[in-house]
Amino acid sequence: MDCLLGMKFIALCLVLISFSCFGQEEIDSVAVSKRNRSQKKTERANRRIARKLEKKDTSDIISQPLRLEIPVEDWDDEFEVVKGYEEALLIIQNTNEIEKGGVVWKFHLVNKDLVQDWSVEEKIPSSDELIGYDYNAGFFFLLFENERKYLEYNLVVIDLEGKQTMNQKFTLPFEVEMKYLEALDKGILLVGNHNFRPIAMIYEIESRKPIVLPGFYNRNEKVFDLVMDDYNHAFSIVLKERMRNGKYTNRIKSFTFSGLLIQESIINPGEIFNLVDGKTTNLGNGVQYMAGTYSMKSSLFTRGIYVSKFVNGTQRFLKNYNYADLSNFFAYRGERVEARIQRRIGKKKEKGKMPKFDYRLYVHDIVQKGDVNILIAEAYIAKYGGSSSGFSTSPSGFNSNPYSGMPGQRVFVGYKFTHAVVMAFGSRGELLWDNSFKTNDITSFNLEESVAVNVQDDRAVIMYLDDNLIKSKVVEEGKVVEGKTYNPVKLLYSGDELSGRNSKTNGIESWYDNYLYSYGIRRIENKEFSKSYELRKRRVFYLNKIQFDSAPAEINSLRISRNK
Repeated sequence: MDCLLGMKFIALCLVLISFSCFGQEEIDSVAVSKRNRSQKKTERANRRIARKLEKKDTSDIISQPLRLEIPVEDWDDEFEVVKGYEEALLIIQNTNEIEKGGVVWKFHLVNKDLVQDWSVEEKIPSSDELIGYDYNAGFFFLLFENERKYLEYNLVVIDLEGKQTMNQKFTLPFEVEMKYLEALDKGILLVGNHNFRPIAMIYEIESRKPIVLPGFYNRNEKVFDLVMDDYNHAFSIVLKERMRNGKYTNRIKSFTFSGLLIQESIINPGEIFNLVDGKTTNLGNGVQYMAGTYSMKSSLFTRGIYVSKFVNGTQRFLKNYNYADLSNFFAYRGERVEARIQRRIGKKKEKGKMPKFDYRLYVHDIVQKGDVNILIAEAYIAKYGGSSSGFSTSPSGFNSNPYSGMPGQRVFVGYKFTHAVVMAFGSRGELLWDNSFKTNDITSFNLEESVAVNVQDDRAVIMYLDDNLIKSKVVEEGKVVEGKTYNPVKLLYSGDELSGRNSKTNGIESWYDNYLYSYGIRRIENKEFSKSYELRKRRVFYLNKIQFDSAPAEINSLRISRNK
């Protein structure tokens, strides 16, 4: 009996061992399968990157003639670029280096040849945070908010020679959530909200007093846009206003630089339309254009674009263009999909119906070129992730994530931009041409301009920065001169290679004439500089000058700053 029990025990052990081995083989097989899937995923990603890199310098019109590099440390991430007089740029750098007297800030003035005219340092109290900046009449204005002392601000003014001409502290009578800051002849204009109501004031430097502008602080209004007219020393504030029927329209209040109200206009959209947003042109001979998007209900999802004209405050016309009325609005979808959409539109119109398309558009300022007005808008989708754990990592600041991330709620993860729309209209609001540009590589936490548009004569170039690629499209009177092209951001030396992830500090902006500039922070390696560690491995803030023209590009000339 004992022998029989022993044999059964041995058999059971063998079975268990075989199962154990089988289980381990299964585990090993699963692990190998996961590694293979991960490896294949990596290979696919590498192939996508390779395909991107193959699409280099595909433009015959766009070039990058100049580059400037400023060496920065690992903790240097706070940079701003301010357009100054004519073609100059001011680079603002917060080094986060604390010395006696405060935090070291560096200011670099760069001319159109990307040569630094000067670099200066200023010590700013560690409690001060930069909240706004502007340029006017030979001076750069920088406004800091004291995070420790309630309602205290510090206005720093630097002239074109790099000298700090003013460091003036002042207080405001009440808290203002700043939305816009602009430099005027005798002070600065501050526009924002107080207790969720619009407010505008001029801080006079000489008297050190804030002057609150009349006609604001209405609960049914909110600030939507500010347009400066430096030539006529005037500005216009656009307000979104709730009407009695529950829908919205836009009101425009225009002031002189001294704060005198000179004109007030309100769009009459009728009983059907709801105006979602709006941008206005500068004042000129009493003529103003307002353009933006409209919906049929009080909704952020829009049906089309409207154009309105005012002469001395009187509305002359309001024209609406359904997205189905535009010739190239759906061109970003590709020829096959666009053709299918156009067939659907044609069938709807044959039945006397208007097709319905719902989009969310972020509208840029209107660009005026003679009698032609050009409106640029970016279509976007608000994206959400899974339910929150109750902790919020939403960014602070203007136009940021409004959701707190309560447990069980979906979490806002950013705005995904799908395409840009360019529309040109004439002095009577007639549609001259339109085009679109696919931009589905852009996702941002903030609702802000990500596409740069530069217009010269009848030619417009549309650009955006995708990691280290400049993607562009050139149109002329609505016709595509050059389709979507890819140009890697040009590096400084032969043998330079990007290292590490792209910094969040990057962008592309229109500059002057037919020039734009890109900027950002990147790590760069160059094995050819084996004897120079400074050049072999470096972290830099860069500026690249971008030119678009059918004429030959400038002679390539690259510069590096040794200024630390």
